[in-house]
Amino acid sequence: MRSNRFEGRRGWPFRRETTQAIQDTTDRPIERAVDRELREQEAHVRERNQATHSVRRVGATNMPRPRGDHGVTGRRKGHGPRRFCKALGNAMRVGFASLIAVALTGARCDSDRVSPHGTISTRERKDAIRRASVWARVDIPEVDFRTGPDVEEGFALNQWISCVYKEVKMNGKSPKFTCETSPGQEIKVKYGGSNAEVFGEVLATRLLWGIGFAADRMFPVRVRCHGCPADPKHSPERTMLTHEFDPAVVERRLPGRAIETSENSGWAWSELDDLGPDSPADSRAQRDALKLLAAFIQHSDSKPSNQRIVCPSGQETGTGCRAPVLLIQDLGITFGEATALNKNRNAVSLVGWSRVPVWKDPARCIADLSGSLTGRFMNPQIGEAGRAFLASLLIQLTDDQLRDLFEVARVTLRPIDPSENPDGPRATVDQWVEVFKRKRAQIVDHHCPHSRA
Repeated sequence: MRSNRFEGRRGWPFRRETTQAIQDTTDRPIERAVDRELREQEAHVRERNQATHSVRRVGATNMPRPRGDHGVTGRRKGHGPRRFCKALGNAMRVGFASLIAVALTGARCDSDRVSPHGTISTRERKDAIRRASVWARVDIPEVDFRTGPDVEEGFALNQWISCVYKEVKMNGKSPKFTCETSPGQEIKVKYGGSNAEVFGEVLATRLLWGIGFAADRMFPVRVRCHGCPADPKHSPERTMLTHEFDPAVVERRLPGRAIETSENSGWAWSELDDLGPDSPADSRAQRDALKLLAAFIQHSDSKPSNQRIVCPSGQETGTGCRAPVLLIQDLGITFGEATALNKNRNAVSLVGWSRVPVWKDPARCIADLSGSLTGRFMNPQIGEAGRAFLASLLIQLTDDQLRDLFEVARVTLRPIDPSENPDGPRATVDQWVEVFKRKRAQIVDHHCPHSRA
């Protein structure tokens, strides 16, 4: 069994913990000042070295070597952070504005250790991504899409859940709330028949799980909430009433510790191309397959916070991880037509999904996925190995499994074209299955003219 170490080491200590917008306006003056100070230190050391060597050449062999004289650069192994901090301190003399800039960017002089909040260094994060897996083998013909993942705290289709409302600020645009099924046992509930994510989350996560890609677990339920307002999204104040939410979905996150440099730092799709020597076998093909699958289901809300790096339980090695996993953690706006604004009305739309081809440029195997304002992932180019890998998974799904997939997602409650008529006719499960098979054939019957290294 391969044993990979993923442990923090001392290294470059200048850590950024704020948004890129702040960095863009504050980092550059400090970095220039630090670089200038480092260059001045190096010049000083070179001059001192030259003077010392010249004395030695004329016979002063017993003269003590000046402290810190360890070569032309004046750098001693393991003392990069010390030298940087000294340079940073001197750079502070450029003015009070620079001091404020350092405070804003969160610069600090310490080693690449885990912070008190559980975050890791940028270097550790990059190493985890390069080694991470995205897929694990499953027996696809035996997958039960109706029952879903076998987890201890799972729920049956349309099961009634009773809980007590907990007033918690919720992120994102979709209607959702938090409640407790018992003291300390919180669940996150997405709700509403007009909320595409109630259907899309179940569809996408069950599909990914069923063919071996990592995903959170979403359960289609009905919720009876004590103390809930009628619409927690718009009126979150606790009440003395009980309200029912049907349809609704409950999330159970994939077990494991999040690997992140800051809260919800996630990973970017462009980072999938960065593979390390210790990455799992066939990682390139599997990562390309995940990209193609994202285009297949029209997942466009691809900002980094919607992806997660996970260290599964039992794989921790101190602050590191032996076998990190990459997954998509927000898949609600899918199975429709990707748009710049990730509109609810364009998701879980039979009409929208059916009119988007899998390939934007079939000759070059460029998949059709429009970009959005929240994510830069768009129109990925796929290698033949990735196409063939995904095709080999999708072709194993039987018609009965596909019917179970769309039935458990309750797509018959969703209008056939929500963007045109929210109260219009509903599509049947068989119609959804037919579109799925037609789009699948565009992957299975195609051939890409190249492979990615």
